[in-house]
Amino acid sequence: GEFQIYLTKDNYDNEIDGDFIKFYLTDEYGNPYGIFADEKIPNYYNLPVVSDLPASRELYHGSILSNEKQKFKLRVWLSDSANIKKGAKQNITLLVYVNGKAS
Repeated sequence: GEFQIYLTKDNYDNEIDGDFIKFYLTDEYGNPYGIFADEKIPNYYNLPVVSDLPASRELYHGSILSNEKQKFKLRVWLSDSANIKKGAKQNITLLVYVNGKAS
């Protein structure tokens, strides 16, 4: 069946801007998936918008057989260009979803 992995960012006061949150998705051996095979590491806003969920961003979509397993490693980090003052508390909440359809 087909499946999709996507993120939704909860919006709260005093949160880190999605421009400064970087992502990298690989298989269990470190081989990058989909758009992550490019040289440029995307931030939240560079990820594709999920067509029916405009507040969400797609990490990956693919297909898998019912007897297969697929493992992923998701790396998330703060960009060096984020200007966060020492001692300041800023947060970001990201929800990761995996949706699938049996074929």
